[in-house]
Amino acid sequence: MFRSALFAALAVSALALAQGPVTTRGSMPAPLSTTQKAVQADAVVIGKVTAIEAEDAEVLPFAGAADKVKWKVGVIKVETGLIGAKNVTHVKVLFPPPVAAPPVNPGAGGPNIVRTGGGYPPVTLKEGEEGLYFLSKHPTAANYYVIHAVTPPVALKAETYKDDVAKVKAVVAALADPLKALTADKIEDRLVAASVVLRRTRQGSALPGLKEVTLPAEQTKAILKTLLDADWTVADKPTPGFDYNAAPLALAGRLELQPGSPNGVPAVQAKPGESYTAKAHEAFKAWHAKSAAAFEIKVLVPKEK
Repeated sequence: MFRSALFAALAVSALALAQGPVTTRGSMPAPLSTTQKAVQADAVVIGKVTAIEAEDAEVLPFAGAADKVKWKVGVIKVETGLIGAKNVTHVKVLFPPPVAAPPVNPGAGGPNIVRTGGGYPPVTLKEGEEGLYFLSKHPTAANYYVIHAVTPPVALKAETYKDDVAKVKAVVAALADPLKALTADKIEDRLVAASVVLRRTRQGSALPGLKEVTLPAEQTKAILKTLLDADWTVADKPTPGFDYNAAPLALAGRLELQPGSPNGVPAVQAKPGESYTAKAHEAFKAWHAKSAAAFEIKVLVPKEK
């Protein structure tokens, strides 16, 4: 799927990490939510690392690279294939070999710190580990996957493990039957479904092999109804594990329906002590009453072969 387009940018970071540590302070990318990780992954599995192969694999880190890079190979036994790994018993995952990294001393008396590119260390695998794995296909080695630094696995013993598995299953349900997920009883479930549908279909516009189509009217209506019914102020008081990408204002932004947008949602300005998101919701309601019936959502899908 075209969500693998993210690989090109991430592979460059992986190459740098495979060759050695970066000791400068890079800007930290925002951590991805479980929903985001599941949507952009080519495969999501529950499994156990049963082996680390003795022989490294030498592959080009990305299409067009001049030199091959050595990677360690981890074998994950698949207990449950949630996304993209149906009817397989094992998957092979490439990861950078360990690198001896000299510490960086920020000053006399300060702690020794090792920084890696982007602020996140590369994901490595160890035999015996169990958990939830978010995998991306390697662009030059069809038989292998990789795990990006911003999509680390969730260990079986992690406190959030059961909740994270439930979130991935919600993504699976939204992908299998978008309209059913978009019309669920709970508004929280509908917001997640809207986030999944929009993120899955509105990325990768620069890639070949895609075409723009109009989302089915029933799904468009359901997404707009979800934004109409939601409490936009949830972003003002986020709870642990809160997914900003599923917040109503963020979803409106993906549709260019935030206040002051080209699609005609009135601009708003909050006074001190007022909630901007509450005012944004009122502006969206005003737009919805006048323009929702004619609004179309354009999405990207693979061209027929």
